[in-house]
Amino acid sequence: MRRTAILQLSALPLVDLLTFPFFLLFALLCLPSLAHASGEVVAEPPVVTPGQTVKLRWYFTGTKVVVSGGKFGTGQVVTGKMVVTDTPRKTTQYRFDVYYTVAKPADNGEIISEALHQRYSVTALVDDSPPDHFKTFTGNRGWKIDFLADWHCDISTQDDGYKALMFFQKEFDSVERMAVATLPADSHTAAEIMAKALADTPGHYQNLKIEPAASVTIRGVAGSAAQFSGDDDSHPGVRTTSLLYTVVYAGRAYVLSARTRASGFLMRRSHLEHMLKSFVLPNSAPGDALPATIKRDTKWI
Repeated sequence: MRRTAILQLSALPLVDLLTFPFFLLFALLCLPSLAHASGEVVAEPPVVTPGQTVKLRWYFTGTKVVVSGGKFGTGQVVTGKMVVTDTPRKTTQYRFDVYYTVAKPADNGEIISEALHQRYSVTALVDDSPPDHFKTFTGNRGWKIDFLADWHCDISTQDDGYKALMFFQKEFDSVERMAVATLPADSHTAAEIMAKALADTPGHYQNLKIEPAASVTIRGVAGSAAQFSGDDDSHPGVRTTSLLYTVVYAGRAYVLSARTRASGFLMRRSHLEHMLKSFVLPNSAPGDALPATIKRDTKWI
């Protein structure tokens, strides 16, 4: 029997470019993904919309298992099952009380049974925020990307054909924002550009946690995706999670990043992903999205 675990959901995030050119430093967000002590209970998916079905899956057995919370109220016996479902309309915590017996030697040498009780819990996050509205930005070189309608574009470096750097955010130096940088590829691959960007982050973040970069293909163009979390030096006391995507196309390197507070990453993840997934390279067909090679079960999407 595993020890009691409380499943706590954090958030995971995207990157912001902090320095430029070449190393393209990004401000990242705290990578909050599911964090539970030992994997005893999980909510699948961890974030749903109101009324969407969530699966509660657990990995323990007992002589009696009782789940409470949500439609299960003060408790329903689910002994023998390993998964149940609910359709919560608000963020809901589910508790699992597990009763079981173990054999142990008594002082006189006899084997006796001892009744034990463990409690596990998991929280299903419900995103009940209004639907997002987006605007589209078109760069001088023809690339396009969507950003939240109540944000604006701050251009740090104009696109002169050599390099560019711009931020999409609600206000200057927002914790939650998206950044797009371009620069000459100089024969570097997307993976090499990613490695340089990630190597430069320790100078701007403390207590970094970097997920391994993954190779992806965007409309036949090789790209690299990564995710990291850290304590942002420019926002003391704030931990962020960032998503980062790099691609090399027609001699230019594109570096996209998006970040948010680590504590809210799970709730904001789909909003940030929508913006990154909207990226369209020059000469790509309108409406094209990132291909199925980038899936939600990968590290950063």
